[in-house]
Amino acid sequence: MTAPHDIERLLGTGRFDPPPDLRRGACFDDEASYLAFIEAAASDPDSFWMRMAGEIDWIDMPARAGGAPRWFPGGRLNLAATCLGRGAPADVLLSGVRSSSEWMTRGDLLGCVGALCEMLSAWSLPLGAPVLIAFPRGAEILPASLACLWRGWICVPVDPDRADPGRVSRRAQAAGCRAVLTSRSVVDAGHLPGDLPSPRLALSPDWTALRSEPPPAEAVDAMHPAFMLADSAGRLYSLPCAGFAVQALSSYRYLLDGRGEKDLHWLQMASHHASFLAGSLGAWLGGGRVVVPPGGDLQDLSAWLDAIGRTSPRVVVIQAGELEKLLMDGSGSAQRGPALIVLEGDAVSPGLYRQARDLFEGRTHVVQAISRPEGGGYLVGPQPGAVSVQPASAGLAAPGVGLIIVDEEGKTCPPGYGGRAALRRPLPGLAIELQEHEPPIQIGLHARVDPAGCVWSMGEGKVARTKARTPVATAELETMIASLDGVQQVAVVRHEAPGGPGRAWAFVQPAPDARLEAKHIGAQIADRFGREAVPESIQLVSQLPFSRTGKVLRSVLRRIASGDASGLGDLEVGDREVIQRLIGECQDENSG
Repeated sequence: MTAPHDIERLLGTGRFDPPPDLRRGACFDDEASYLAFIEAAASDPDSFWMRMAGEIDWIDMPARAGGAPRWFPGGRLNLAATCLGRGAPADVLLSGVRSSSEWMTRGDLLGCVGALCEMLSAWSLPLGAPVLIAFPRGAEILPASLACLWRGWICVPVDPDRADPGRVSRRAQAAGCRAVLTSRSVVDAGHLPGDLPSPRLALSPDWTALRSEPPPAEAVDAMHPAFMLADSAGRLYSLPCAGFAVQALSSYRYLLDGRGEKDLHWLQMASHHASFLAGSLGAWLGGGRVVVPPGGDLQDLSAWLDAIGRTSPRVVVIQAGELEKLLMDGSGSAQRGPALIVLEGDAVSPGLYRQARDLFEGRTHVVQAISRPEGGGYLVGPQPGAVSVQPASAGLAAPGVGLIIVDEEGKTCPPGYGGRAALRRPLPGLAIELQEHEPPIQIGLHARVDPAGCVWSMGEGKVARTKARTPVATAELETMIASLDGVQQVAVVRHEAPGGPGRAWAFVQPAPDARLEAKHIGAQIADRFGREAVPESIQLVSQLPFSRTGKVLRSVLRRIASGDASGLGDLEVGDREVIQRLIGECQDENSG
């Protein structure tokens, strides 16, 4: 449990209220009414989840919510057919399969799913067979997943552009995959290992143009697994189809400000992440539309801003790491933009929040949302049309999601203390492997909850156990340093010191043309937290190392901090040139 700090004073950035155009048409008139709604859902979660379940299509409607480990007893459905049922708009539904300007209607998507089901009929796999779905980031993975769900199989999505063949092989083995569905371009690029199971189907580039009448959708039990998704440590979780659907619909409406009636959401995140799948399926369940930018395009900020202007989404949901990479590669702004940007990620610095607001000249509201694969999708975020936001705070736990902070022994932490985020009770979409766990159920997130109930995420990972006075958390140091003028990016890591707490190193990337000095940064840290909080070393670097998924490679930074940089330049987890340059810069600064 880490010590409390006055977070408002730390950030000094205040609150941002929803703009008038976002308030209009919101689910709630004001913050008080939304808080009352959350309280009602907390006092009677079964009724809340049953109301959400009543808004989706079932083959056999359950009579009650039930609860862990068997939600919605007696309920049977097909998740793919449910997504393309009564809620989905008929005219335009999905953009970005072949180009961001080409739309698929509900009829197109049903015909595409039917054609693919026809091709897959030769597999003769049983219900519940796990299928590896290997597509790079983009919209193709959605109709491919719908076809597998239509047949009653379990989708095991993986992005072959972001995972080496060895990782793909381990994922397939761990999930017990019985077959592989991919594209010919992935096979031609050599991104798949040779030991994957058979049968395998590599689809031609024009497969999404095929149309055929879909067969009857397979009815499965409410707790039947829909997806098997991995967390950052590679642990696999099986997500129940009914629970995933109701949580996706809830998060679309209350966290992503989905309003149905052909509302358009731009989704830009890894296609094998819970955030992408819950955002897409939740939009269709809520009557909205989805645009997915192709994975290889929009690598610079000006092209991204232009595409946003041409597509005109009302809401942009983007991984924080994706936006950070765009901002590192250029600068600019546009007058025409979305009403709302949702930054999806475990931790969003005030600096990134401020940059996101400036992209469209301050006209766009910006919020943060957190999703976790083991929790079944989105769990934390404000109601954008009703709740004011504070930069670096992810806002409130979603309706029906009871979130607390616990220490290493599972005891509840007081407000303002850092610890491990945990669920008070199981959720319908909680991973099947965790449904019978005794609460509180940890969700792999380090965070604080302030007295008002707002969640302050501090990223993934465990709370370090120390023998001496608890040091200032690395996330708090990052937040403070990021708020300084002239700082573009910052990462703070700790490496173990013999007999005591981990010693902190700060890696600071100055903004272009900024003149920063490490001693001045240290002086401001000392003024805020005391001399003992100043990192052992403050390194000014030209660029931080990022993984293929857009996350800072903290393991690389820890090895540099501990003096073990040998072999880092040969790693294949990030940009070798950036890592080698970083090692040289740190060596030069230390020798100087």
